[in-house]
Amino acid sequence: YINELFWEVAEASKKLLEKFEVKVTIPKEQTCCSQPIINSGYESFLPYRFDKVFSSFEYVVAPSSSCVSTIRQKRILTSCRVF
Repeated sequence: YINELFWEVAEASKKLLEKFEVKVTIPKEQTCCSQPIINSGYESFLPYRFDKVFSSFEYVVAPSSSCVSTIRQKRILTSCRVF
């Protein structure tokens, strides 16, 4: 949703991190956290591609608290810390 509806939030988040000299990488293969799928009752179809795309990162920062919550609660991403 951030990418499509609130792109300025994503851009501001990136600028803020870079201001504090954090190296920001946005993988082209990134995907949704799966919250819409889970909320629709299709949790068994949870795409684990998210974990695959971000498995090499130490941290993932998302400007949406609901996405971060979904990732943490459903343990979608197991290889790094999510903020």
